[in-house]
Amino acid sequence: MRTPLMCCISLIFLITISCKESKEQSKSPQSTTLTVSEFWGQYDFSDTVNIVKPEVGEQAVADFLALATQSDSKKSVEAIRNMLPRAAVSLTVLNFFVENYGKYLYNPNSPMYNETLYLPVLEFVVSEESIPDYERQRFQDRLTLIRKNNPGSKATNFSFETVSGEKTDLYKQKAKYILVFFYEPGCGGCASAIESLQPIVQVQEWIKRGDLEILAIYANAEQSLWEDYQQYIPSLWINGLNADRSILAHNLYDLKASPTFYLLDDKKVVLLKDRNLAENIGYLERFLN
Repeated sequence: MRTPLMCCISLIFLITISCKESKEQSKSPQSTTLTVSEFWGQYDFSDTVNIVKPEVGEQAVADFLALATQSDSKKSVEAIRNMLPRAAVSLTVLNFFVENYGKYLYNPNSPMYNETLYLPVLEFVVSEESIPDYERQRFQDRLTLIRKNNPGSKATNFSFETVSGEKTDLYKQKAKYILVFFYEPGCGGCASAIESLQPIVQVQEWIKRGDLEILAIYANAEQSLWEDYQQYIPSLWINGLNADRSILAHNLYDLKASPTFYLLDDKKVVLLKDRNLAENIGYLERFLN
C-alpha cells in the first residue's frame, strides 16, 4: 500500500518526466507551430549519430515534406535550398538527407511525390564537390530527365509504328487531348490501368468524338512481346511500338516506372506529367464534360 509520501514522490517524478518531454518536443523541428521557412532553423545537423536514425532524421524529413506540400511552393523550395548547405556539414549527413528526399519526392509510388521540391535537391548535389564524381553524374542524369517534358513545355516528339504497320509520330496526332500511356507488356500496374480505363463510358465517348486519343506506347521495342500483348490494348486506343528505341536510348522521357502517363493538349504541350490515372481523368472531366 502506497504512503502519502510515496504518492507525492511518484507525482513529482511524473511531472518531471512530463516537463522534460515537453522541453524536448519544443526543441524538435517537427513542431506544428513552425512554418516551412522556420522548420530547419534549430535543427542540429552535426548530431550525426541521431540523424541517421529513422525515428529522428527520416521522421524530420517526412514532417517537413508534409508541411512543405501544403505550403507555398516557392517558400518550400527556398527552405530546401537553405538547409542543404547546413546538411553538408558531413558527407554522411548530406547523403542521408539526399537519399530520403529522393525516397519521398522521386519515387512515383510515394504519396509525397513532387519533382518541384526534388529539383533543388538535385541542383545542390550536382554542384557539391564533396560528393564523388560518379555519384554526381548519376544525379546529373536524373536532373536532366526531370527538366524534360514539364507541364507548360512542348512534349518531345518520338516516332512509333502502329499495329497496321503505319510509321508515324507524336506530333501527327490530332485529338484535342492526348493521353500518352507508356506501358510494359506483363506489367501488373499497366494491366490494372487498362482494366480501369476500358469500361469508362465517358472515355469511350471522348475518343469517338475526337476529343481524346489514348496513345499506348511500348518503349522497349521488343517486337514479339508487343505483338503478343496487342490483344490486351483496347481497339479504340492507338497501340504504338517505338521501333527505333529512341525514347530509352536518348532518355526522351522519364520512365522510371510503368505505367507512366503524360497528358497533352492539341499543341502537344504537357498538361500533366507522370500523374496517376485518376488525376488525368479528373483533369479531362473538367474540360470535356
